[in-house]
Amino acid sequence: MKETKVDDLSDEELKKFLEENRLEDQKADNDNPLPEDKNDNLEVSEEVTVLPPRAEKKKEKVKSKEEKKVEKLRQKAINKRKRSIKKNPTTLKRYETDPNFGLTKDVVEDRIIDGFDNKSNESKTKSIPKIIFTNIVSFFNIMMFLIAGALIAVGAYTDLIFLAIVTCNILIGIIQEIKAKNMIDSLSLMSAPIAVVIREGQEIEISTEEVVLDDILVLETGNQICADSIVVEGSIEVNESLLTGESDAIIKNPGDSLYSGSFVVSGKCKVRVDKVGKDNYIEKLAGQVKSYKKPQSDLLNSLSLIIRVMAVPVIVFGLSLFLIMYYRSGDYTGDLVNCIRKTAGAMIGMIPSGLFLMSSIALMVGVIRLGQRKVLVQELYCIEMLARVNCICLDKTGTI
Repeated sequence: MKETKVDDLSDEELKKFLEENRLEDQKADNDNPLPEDKNDNLEVSEEVTVLPPRAEKKKEKVKSKEEKKVEKLRQKAINKRKRSIKKNPTTLKRYETDPNFGLTKDVVEDRIIDGFDNKSNESKTKSIPKIIFTNIVSFFNIMMFLIAGALIAVGAYTDLIFLAIVTCNILIGIIQEIKAKNMIDSLSLMSAPIAVVIREGQEIEISTEEVVLDDILVLETGNQICADSIVVEGSIEVNESLLTGESDAIIKNPGDSLYSGSFVVSGKCKVRVDKVGKDNYIEKLAGQVKSYKKPQSDLLNSLSLIIRVMAVPVIVFGLSLFLIMYYRSGDYTGDLVNCIRKTAGAMIGMIPSGLFLMSSIALMVGVIRLGQRKVLVQELYCIEMLARVNCICLDKTGTI
């Protein structure tokens, strides 16, 4: 096809040329139509603003900060209310709550401020700082640290190898106790995350920690009872095996008591919360499991007695050895480092530090083996008690 030069065309020929090109383009568009957009036929019901990832993260941070501020203000109100109650004691008001209406928002807020919600923040285990402190500050460790301090003071850093034994002994105890603490703190007999309550005539779902005293709970098949309650309407069958070990279903009618931790087997009812938080029966059971008691270990007492008995001659011999070497040397200042190094070496040799380390390693092996069999050990020396047991007697519910 011969190429047409536009510049050589007259006005009439140029109009004719443009008209022909327009018709050709229109024909090409009809032969190859654009694909139809299916979304054009859809009706828009709601428009949601989609934020970029950074903006979304920033929004979440702002939201978390606002929640923290609200929680701080709430905690301040609770503390203020508690201080006022201590100065001017008030009488707790109990309500015969209407099962069809429930509590009002004002009463719920007062209950939360007064601390009558279903939270249980009481912890009976040792805190992590206390665990670290008790493992570091002992008579044996203090003696070793004093010797190490004397060596550091004279710059004898190469003689501090004995601190490896002390460090291993401390780390074994700290790691084991923190691991046991975390396992005990995570121990919970309650697995229900939400509860259905009636407030101002409406059924709403809330967290089990937000349940307050005298609330009306709605229980049905499959629910776990989150607080000790009294049946006010309806009838259900509950399984109390978690508490008593008996798997038989028990019928509960209006006026009967329900214990937290039980499961609803069948039926539906409304109950009034009678106890909350640490006053619940299940919390008392869990508290007994979580409570920490210092073990009466004969092995630990024997090791401590050996160290205390050995401390007197070690200190006396160490000072005597230092004075003898110090005054026998001609140069009092130049030979001070050598005297301290020899005295420290002699004192470390008299302290049975290896005995502590080997005892800790042996007990640690026992703890690991018990852990593989799902046995929780709170302290290393607790394993000694199990070693002294010849027979364990259990009843049919598994109670020792």
